[in-house]
Formats: sequence, structure tokens, C-alpha cells
Amino acid sequence: MKKIYTLAFCCVLAVGGVGASPRFVTQKKMNTAFSPIKISSMLNGSTEINGKKIVVRKPSGEILRPSYSVDYFWDGEAWQEMGTMNYKYDSRGLETEVHFVFEDEDMKEETLTVNEYNENGMLVKTVGSYIEDGEAVDDSRKSFVYDDVVTDYWVERIGEDYDGAEWVSNHYSTLRKITRNADGNIQEWQMSLNSGGKWIPGYKQEWKYGEDGKADKFYYYKSDNYSVNPSWSLYDDTYYTDIVWQDTDGQMLGDGMASFVVGNNRAKSYTVYYKDEIDGYAWVDYVDLQPGSYTMYESFLDKSQIGRVTMVQDFSANPYGFIRHTMYRYFDDEGNCTYLRPYLYRHSHVFV
Repeated sequence: MKKIYTLAFCCVLAVGGVGASPRFVTQKKMNTAFSPIKISSMLNGSTEINGKKIVVRKPSGEILRPSYSVDYFWDGEAWQEMGTMNYKYDSRGLETEVHFVFEDEDMKEETLTVNEYNENGMLVKTVGSYIEDGEAVDDSRKSFVYDDVVTDYWVERIGEDYDGAEWVSNHYSTLRKITRNADGNIQEWQMSLNSGGKWIPGYKQEWKYGEDGKADKFYYYKSDNYSVNPSWSLYDDTYYTDIVWQDTDGQMLGDGMASFVVGNNRAKSYTVYYKDEIDGYAWVDYVDLQPGSYTMYESFLDKSQIGRVTMVQDFSANPYGFIRHTMYRYFDDEGNCTYLRPYLYRHSHVFV
């Protein structure tokens, strides 16, 4: 059965001029065409959300999870088997073991991954092994420590490899330090990366709060660890002010301002600064009856001049659902709007 989704995409011409936006140039991904661009991707909503695997349950409460899966690839003439995954679960439907086996006339490969979870269902330890002569030999492991307030957000992630004599920390190891103010709201977030057994500061986020107790300014920094005098500098030379929230609990943990569109912290609108000058605005429309769905508009100094539109339609609440992500870009290599006049966003239909 085909599903119908609505995409907004049509232009109505009017009078007006547009100034260039340097931030669009800075943020523009490489190898992407322009004016207008539609980038659409389908995400399997039943795989993983916030690190948790979706568990399908019958109305009776019975958990439905696969006991095994077989992967194949097409070699141009036929489907070739890549191996079989055998799964074991705990009473919550969480994977406790994944046993991989591949065997043909020339070779046999066999590995085992064992997982442990905490009381919140979050992964705290995973050990990878290869199987030799029927015995599992540990060769890698990872461990996680979670925040006391946001209990599904890890603050320490340690990855280690066994070199034959001892366990050695690898590049997977990361620390995320969270500092909260007197009200318990996040004031600073800092990520440190592991390099040669040492913790090197990598990224930092700072929040400033207004009189209403809600965050109204956001700064994202990167560390210059290779200069003579290491220091912090604004990521993409961009920061955000005049933030208005659709809803917020003061626990903003994300990859950047554009990530605060789902969960308990959803931004409604804000002003964008580039190199200490106002460069444009952004605002978001949410779908109340469809959590996770939204349309984000990013404009030039003239709010009627849209530079980018991002639409997300989240159908992952359905066990067989998905997330549709569509982006339209309206700017060239110099950051100029590729429509010389304003346009309005209207609806058309796309069948998927």
C-alpha cells in the first residue's frame, strides 16, 4: 500500500532584493549542487533512536525480536551470502549476545559480542571476541557511564583493544563534561578526545540564560590544540541569540543549534550571528500530532528570503515506520539567494 506525504515546495514571486549570507557558504557541504536542491533520505525508524533499539511488542505484551538474520550482497550476477547473525536477548528485549558466522569452502569467520545494560536499559559494557577452535578470545571492549540527570546520555565512553599483553585505550574513548547552574540547567558542555592516552579538549558548548530562566544564547566552540597557545574559537564563526523555545527543560544536549528540534528541548526561533554580525534568522514549525516531525526555515537578513528549508516527517512510532528527511537549499557558492525575489512555501504531494 502506498503512503502519501505532503511536501511544501512552490514559489510565489514578489518584489525585493537579497544580500549574500556568508554563513550559508561556511555551512554548505562539499560536492552538493545548488538552487534549489532537494536532498532526501529514508531512515529506518525501527533500528535505533537515542542509542535504544526499538522493541516490537504484541498487544499481549509478547516481545517480537529476530532470532537470526542473514546478510547478502549483489555481485552483479547473483546474491552472495555475507554471514549470519544469531541473537540472544534479556527479558526487556535487549540484545545480550550477537554471534556472527560466515563459512564457505575456503574460510570460516566467527565472532561473538556480549552486551550488558543498566537498570534504564542503556548499554554499559560490550565485549567483542573472535572464536578460535571453539573458544572465544576477547580482543575489544567498550564501556559507558551515563549522566545522573539525563540518564540516557553517556558522559564517558571508553574503547579498548587487546594487543596481546594488555588493554590499550583507542580513539573511541571520549569524555563529555556537563556543568549546570544553580537551577540545575546546563551551562556548559565540553568534549575531550583521547590521543595517545591523554585527554585533549575538542569541543565546547555554552548557554547563557535570560531573566525568565530559559537559555537565550548559544555558543559552540572548537579547540585549536595544535597552535603554540591552544585556545577556543567559535565553530563556523557562528553563534545564536534571542532563542525562543517551543518547550525546554534546561537539559540541552545536542550536536548544535539545529539539533534542538526533537525531545524535551525544541527551539521555536532564534537569530543567527556570523563573525559578530547578524546574518539571518531561523524558525521552526512543529506538527503537534506527530512528535519528531517539523519544518525548519533558515533565512537571510530579510526574513522573506529563505536560504534553506529542512523538513522531517517522523513515522517511527509505527513499528514498521521510518523517518523522511528532505532539505531544500536556495543559495549559491557565494551565499547569494538563488531566487532573486521572495517566495512562499506551499503544498504539493509526493507519493512514496
